[in-house]
Amino acid sequence: MIGVGAVGHNSIFRFANDLGFMWSDGTIRSLAVTDSFGDFAETALSRPINQGFLAERLNFARLKHVWIAVDDIRGIVVAVIPIDASTNNNAVISMDIRFAPPRWSFIPAIEAGCVASVIDPDDNDRRILMFGGNDGYVRKWGRADRSNDGTAIAYKMTTPYFTYGSPAMMKTISHASVAIRPWNNSDITFGWQRDNVVQQTQTVAQGGEDVLGTASANQFTLDTSRLAGARFVDRFLDLEEGGEFRAIQYQVTDSADNNDIELHAIGAAIRGGAISTEN
Repeated sequence: MIGVGAVGHNSIFRFANDLGFMWSDGTIRSLAVTDSFGDFAETALSRPINQGFLAERLNFARLKHVWIAVDDIRGIVVAVIPIDASTNNNAVISMDIRFAPPRWSFIPAIEAGCVASVIDPDDNDRRILMFGGNDGYVRKWGRADRSNDGTAIAYKMTTPYFTYGSPAMMKTISHASVAIRPWNNSDITFGWQRDNVVQQTQTVAQGGEDVLGTASANQFTLDTSRLAGARFVDRFLDLEEGGEFRAIQYQVTDSADNNDIELHAIGAAIRGGAISTEN
C-alpha cells in the first residue's frame, strides 16, 4: 500500500484479522479498509471522533510518540496520545472492537506516557495492558481498584438531557431518587442541571453501614458494625425548589477514597406545566 503509513511503529496494532495504525492526519485506520477504499478519513476506524476530538485536540507535532495496544481479553484497543498542546502523551482513548462499528470512549482518570501488551506473571501469565506513567511508575490496566496512589478514582455518571415529551412544555422537578446497592456509608452527590442554569446538587448517604477493608471512614468494627452490600434500596431526595425546566440532565458522583458505588436507576418526580415558546 503506497501513500499511507503509520506515524510511528508504536502506533501499529493488531486487531481481529486486521492491522490498525494512526496516520499523519491523526485518524486511526484499518489496513484492510484503507487498501480497499484508499486514503479517505471517512473510512477510518476513528471516524466518530475525527472532527469533534482528534482534529481539535491532538498535538500533531508529537504524533510519532503515540502508543496503541490491544486488550484481547476485553476486546479493547487503547491509544495513549498527546492532546491540548502537551509535549508528552497525556490522554487515553479506547476503541471497543466487540461492536460494529467500534465504539469510542475517553478515559480521563488515566494519564499515561505509553501502553503495551505484557504477560503478567502474577495473573497466570495472562496478557494484559500496562501503562507507563509520566511520573515513572508502571500501572496495570483492568484492576479492580478505587484508589490510585492514595487519590480517589472518582465515580461520575452523567445522563443526556431529557425533555420528558416536548421542550415547548415547561416542567418542574420536586423530588428525586437513586436506586443503589449500598457498599458503604459514604455520601453520594446527586446533581441536576436545568437547561442552561448552573448545576444544583444534594448529597445522600448510601446507608450501607461499615466497610470491611481499607476505607477513609466507616470501617468495620467487630461486635458493632454490619457488613454493607447486602440489600437493594432507593435513596430519596427532597429537592425543595428543584426548579422549572424544558430539558434536564442528571449526574451522580462519589469521590471518596476507596469507596464504591453500585447505581441501578435514577427516579424523578416531574410535574407538567404550561406550554411556552419564549426564547
